[in-house]
Amino acid sequence: MQKLLLYIFILFSTNFFAQAAKIKIKKEKEKKEKPAAPIFYNQLTLDIYYGNRAYYKGYYNQVNTIDKIDLNMPTSFVGFGFSGYAHYFNSDRWVFLANYYKIIPTKVFINDSLNTKLSGYAMGYGVGPSISNSKKTINLNLYFGFNTGRTILAKNDFISQKNQFFSPKISLQPKFIIKRIAITVMVEAEYDVSNPAWHQPKFERKGDYLLRPFNQTCLTGLVSLGYKFY
Repeated sequence: MQKLLLYIFILFSTNFFAQAAKIKIKKEKEKKEKPAAPIFYNQLTLDIYYGNRAYYKGYYNQVNTIDKIDLNMPTSFVGFGFSGYAHYFNSDRWVFLANYYKIIPTKVFINDSLNTKLSGYAMGYGVGPSISNSKKTINLNLYFGFNTGRTILAKNDFISQKNQFFSPKISLQPKFIIKRIAITVMVEAEYDVSNPAWHQPKFERKGDYLLRPFNQTCLTGLVSLGYKFY
């Protein structure tokens, strides 16, 4: 009887240690398994756009203003830029904006008699938060940044002057992505903190024609077509 109990005890002990060894090996394998890779998502696009600036104050009744919007008046522009960002799901999403645009040269009349052309350029940067739907096809991006550049009056025997500006801005960008194509509508509000006076370019031989100061605080609206590379 004692031998029988001894055999039973040895059998149960062997089985117990075998089970414990299996559990230990299983746990070690689970520890060695690599965690699942985070899901990567990209909404960075190259955008080509067209837009118009509506200024807070008019200028010789020759530019588009906030209180009297006329998209046929200066300043219209074309340009390109990058917007969005590459990021992971389940993480804070921050987007950035970098753009450049050229003001389309437009004929204007100073004091109703002096014929000249208004042109120029601007470049801008911004960064901010983004929210989007679960499929990441609809994005709402908010940027804080600035625009800088110059407006030019030239193509005239008497006038060739520039007005540089620096404007902190806030931008709102609804962005729709269909596969690799992005459609954007963006509105920017910017406040010109620079000297509104006109200056003659260096090495310019034309006379220093006295022009009214031009503060370039404005609202900018644009539409764009973009492409997502990957």
